Amino acid sequence: MAAARQSNYVNVLGFLDTVTYLEGRARFVGPCLVEVDGQAYAGAKVIIATGASARLLDVDGFELAR
Repeated sequence: MAAARQSNYVNVLGFLDTVTYLEGRARFVGPCLVEVDGQAYAGAKVIIATGASARLLDVDGFELAR
C-alpha cells in the first residue's frame, strides 16, 4: 500500500509544470531556500514531505486513552 501511495504522489507531481520533485535529505536554510543533499533550491512555496507514519506507543495506561 505504501509503495502505491508513493507512486501516485510522484505521478501527480510530475504533471505539474510549477513543481520540481526532488528526493533526498532536505532542510530549510532560509526563508525561501531549501537544501536537498547539499544543493540549494529557492522557491516562493516549498514542501518537504517527510513520509512519516503513525505508530502506537508502548506507554503504561495507553489502552485506557480514548
